Amino acid sequence: MTTSKDVKVPRLRFKEFSGEWEEKKLGNLCETITKGTTPHKNNYPKEVHFIQVNDINKYNGNIKHQHYISLSEHLNYLKRSILKKGDILFSIAGSLGVVSVVKNKDLPANTNQALAILRLKKFHSVFFIDNLLKSEIVNKYIYDNPTVGAQPNLSLSQLYNFKLKLCCNSEQEKIGNFFTKLDRLIELQTKKVEQLKQLKRGYLQKMFPQKGETVPRLRFAGFIGEWEEKKLGDCIIPASKKALTSAQKYKLLKVQLHFQGVRITDEYPNVTSKSRDYFIRKTGELIVGKQNFHNGGVAIVPSYADGYIASSAIQSFNVINNNDLTYLYYFIARNDWLKRTTKYLNGTGQKEYGLKTLVNLKIFSPSLKEQKQLSNFFSNLDKKIKLQEKKLLKLKKMKKGYLQKMFC
Repeated sequence: MTTSKDVKVPRLRFKEFSGEWEEKKLGNLCETITKGTTPHKNNYPKEVHFIQVNDINKYNGNIKHQHYISLSEHLNYLKRSILKKGDILFSIAGSLGVVSVVKNKDLPANTNQALAILRLKKFHSVFFIDNLLKSEIVNKYIYDNPTVGAQPNLSLSQLYNFKLKLCCNSEQEKIGNFFTKLDRLIELQTKKVEQLKQLKRGYLQKMFPQKGETVPRLRFAGFIGEWEEKKLGDCIIPASKKALTSAQKYKLLKVQLHFQGVRITDEYPNVTSKSRDYFIRKTGELIVGKQNFHNGGVAIVPSYADGYIASSAIQSFNVINNNDLTYLYYFIARNDWLKRTTKYLNGTGQKEYGLKTLVNLKIFSPSLKEQKQLSNFFSNLDKKIKLQEKKLLKLKKMKKGYLQKMFC
């Protein structure tokens, strides 16, 4: 069996390069490896970015600027950890192996002892090393070598002595540029997804009446008149009330938070004398997590989840009285309306929405024709979002595959 230590060339390589890669210690690639320290505790003016592990996006390495220190502390007390453009940050405490490259937009900046600062020798490609540190080779080293205390950590000595395989400088540059371009595609696709989601949030605000209003601020042409105030129970009724006598034979479905739909599982319920009752859920039912309704625990059961079961903690409804179910779903899927429902949470332990509470919630409803136009509009928008999310996922999977194959 060939181990990673035996492998001296990557599985995937640019055709103009050949020859074995050379093993070196990470410390020998760097001018310095150091870390910061904890700043003095006071109210800092927003003069210098103070980067912490949780400020770094672990998927793309982008840094969110949300912590600051004073310029005086930066230049004096924390002067050993003043960051420069091209420094690589590598988390060595808590969430290990989070990597980021410091860019001009991040400066001036400093950091604490949870992040090691790798300042490379000038002839090594920053973006090659950046992506090498994101590969499975490094993840395996982290898994095998943490010092376990109050929280997992790696010492600077362990980081210094970590052995990596490197190619020549020109190949490093080409690989680094390749991943830089791929990261840019992922960044642009991420922005495209977020722009569509932001557009949807805006339409959900404008195309349904706001608090104290009876008509939306933005409306399809041809529709006029006030919307009718109703109770949710005027539009839906509880689905089957017949509890299963052999629930342990059926697989469970779960409703995800933040309107992320239904998730089917391979799990079976652990039925005891104290268990809740279980019910079969059918395609087209509106299901509501009674404890997480206000967190977007709402979904319409898709065809692939037909026949799965859920406990009475997930209430299920069918539409009635000439109403459009998808319209009702999108009416509910508005954060401002959901927040107003939290005052109805009740219970002595874990609070939840009772059935009586749910059916008495007030909504506004236009004609069925306008309901259908709204539901079609938002359904098509959701399809566009899902399509762009699939493209983003494909790019991320592609990068993961290249990280596995282009390093050794």
